[in-house]
Amino acid sequence: MRERLDAGTLSLYIPRRAGRLGLLRIALRALFGRLRAVDDFDSLRATEFGIETRRKQVRVATDGEVTSMATPLHYKIRPGALRVIVPKAACAL
Repeated sequence: MRERLDAGTLSLYIPRRAGRLGLLRIALRALFGRLRAVDDFDSLRATEFGIETRRKQVRVATDGEVTSMATPLHYKIRPGALRVIVPKAACAL
């Protein structure tokens, strides 16, 4: 798991057990705090990823929204692209 969101890298988590049952198992382990990277998934870090499949369209979950996207998928980090504005009082914490 990555320690920071602003480190300039993307993290990709690949479940070791594919399919609905495997994903359900991982979700349940996460829910009960028993998720272990060694057993449940592989993780990669990079500044960009390309994901190719045999399918022309895949369903992708982004921030809780599931949409259908054309493949191949390409993800690239844009360091500093997200600006967060907070009240001055919150900065002192």
